[in-house]
Amino acid sequence: MVEPKSLHAAQVFPSGRTLAPFFDLPPLFTLSAVGVAVVVAVVVAVVYLCCYLCCVLCCALCSALMDAYIDSIARGETDVNPSRQLSICEYVRERDGETRNIFQLFCECNQVDATLENFVTNGKVPTSSTLQHIENDISDRIRVPWLGGAVKINLWFFIMPLLLTLEGWCAASFTAPRTVSFLFNAVVCWHSIRVMNTAETARSHMHLQFTGWSIGQVIHQCYTTLSQAQVYRWQDGVGVFVAASAFLSYCYLRNSDPGVLSSMAPPLQSNKRALAAHYVQHSTHRAKYCQISHSGVARYDHFCIWVGRPIGKYNHKWFLLFCASVCVGGGLFWWTVGGGGDGGSGGGGGNGSGSTYGDVVATRCLMACMGTCGLLLRQTWLISNGLTSYENLHCVALKEAGWKHTQRTGWQQVLCDGAQIKETK
Repeated sequence: MVEPKSLHAAQVFPSGRTLAPFFDLPPLFTLSAVGVAVVVAVVVAVVYLCCYLCCVLCCALCSALMDAYIDSIARGETDVNPSRQLSICEYVRERDGETRNIFQLFCECNQVDATLENFVTNGKVPTSSTLQHIENDISDRIRVPWLGGAVKINLWFFIMPLLLTLEGWCAASFTAPRTVSFLFNAVVCWHSIRVMNTAETARSHMHLQFTGWSIGQVIHQCYTTLSQAQVYRWQDGVGVFVAASAFLSYCYLRNSDPGVLSSMAPPLQSNKRALAAHYVQHSTHRAKYCQISHSGVARYDHFCIWVGRPIGKYNHKWFLLFCASVCVGGGLFWWTVGGGGDGGSGGGGGNGSGSTYGDVVATRCLMACMGTCGLLLRQTWLISNGLTSYENLHCVALKEAGWKHTQRTGWQQVLCDGAQIKETK
């Protein structure tokens, strides 16, 4: 009797590479093809059953708690006045300012239900505007109880690591993981250009979470490399310093003031001529009203979707530090882990680190290095010529509105003006 052929990890991934998206995965056990199929079917069935039971229990729990919450409102024990102090499970809904409870997660989902029903029954693909409204609504519902009101967690915080893990699995299934990673990152870059067409789509946190999780991947890979290294090299120390600089500058950009002018009102019209005239009216501060963040920003440069903040007078230098850290750190990571340094095995375009995970992260770092290098060169030219990105892009319309290039923004102003203006703001 001929025994069935066993299926080993090396046959599943012919390239001999291993995969560890966010943790080290153990090698596949030696099983027959039928055994692998049975195991996969059982795992899928168990996961589906667990997800179904969790959804049923969550719905039952939310329904019971919501009934108790509504009863307390009817009895007058709970005040729903938005001006009062919010409890740890309450929040103010963004679209209408009503006070809501986190246990109302599955309430009033009419738009989501209608969109899904039209797509399944009629094959009607939802528009980008509809998807953006659904994303904002779901993100506004996902909250964590906190003192003074529940804190919002964006939907892409959960979706992005799944997409990055899917990228790793797809890369491990082919003999050219770098090509798969390049295509994935190219799609992300192409989508970043599309979302900037409107202010509504630019508010999506997709690219913001992509940046944060990508930095987390680099830190994880650096930690794994250093924990397994027997001899530390100079690249390791520089890599840790640059990775820390990128992470800290990213966090600071997310929480810092770009130079918001609270007294600045939005323009009455949104056409190019009206926006240029509005900018000329506030030429003293070189301020522009950002339609994406709904705020006026002094010395407005641009809105960066990769950090989710407008770049202005106070955080311009931190943006340059972030770009420099990503440029240097990305190039160094690619050279040592996936390229031609001592940590790589195949030169600049060779076989890399031998790990699919390392090759995927190294490819992303190389593309980030090239992109931020071009951005730094452009920023260097603009600052040296006393221009912002907005002024350079809309120079013709601004000159027609009466704008004159008299205030020069040199390097000294970019690096030092933040502290000086904060004293007189």
